[in-house]
Amino acid sequence: MKAIALATLLVVAASAVVVQAGSWTPPAFCNNLNCPKFVKRCDIKAGNSSLAPTIEIRSYPPQQWASCLKRGPSATTYDSAIDECFHHLFNYISGSNAGSQKIPMSAPVGTSIVAGAGPNCDSNITVSFYMDWAIQGKAPLPTSSNVFLSTWPAAPSTWAVLSFGGWDSSWSLEVQPNLQVLAAAVTDLNISVVKGMEWVAGYDSPFQFFDRHNEVAFQVSDLSTLPAGCV
Repeated sequence: MKAIALATLLVVAASAVVVQAGSWTPPAFCNNLNCPKFVKRCDIKAGNSSLAPTIEIRSYPPQQWASCLKRGPSATTYDSAIDECFHHLFNYISGSNAGSQKIPMSAPVGTSIVAGAGPNCDSNITVSFYMDWAIQGKAPLPTSSNVFLSTWPAAPSTWAVLSFGGWDSSWSLEVQPNLQVLAAAVTDLNISVVKGMEWVAGYDSPFQFFDRHNEVAFQVSDLSTLPAGCV
């Protein structure tokens, strides 16, 4: 099962670009829902082939989410976290919070993955709903111990993003293959990224079958490795 979460006011990333409220038009893939404001730096074609992926470089400010953490050593931890955490988070926005407040659904559902140190070590899978623009920074406290308020990204930062269709609920069938494409692309382009940490975003209802939009991303660790005009 899957749905949606993200967005906010902007003081953006590495070069401290400011986006004034009301000056930003959400992309069509946000489906007219609140979603994150970001600065698009550039698109980079990762190769000369017509099949080579296009990587988008974006800068994001810190923003508030409601989150749910699941730990485990296997690839199935991701799949179960998406399902279990979605229900906890949906209950939170439906009123299981300190103000019994109904919080509008936004887009996308974001998932942060911090890899374990070895094959038998637990990885951290954090599934998050973005907090509506109207309550950014002042979301009500959760009443469930399974949900907590968080900030993503932790500081203004720049990300290499790969978009893909289909779904993002299966690690082995959908997410891992696209992360491998992105990893190969940033390696070929000599873009330095934070290793062992990934971001996944799904923007559509599970019942939407056309024009679906998902993303995987790595945080850029050294802006000087981006092409000229991208910083």
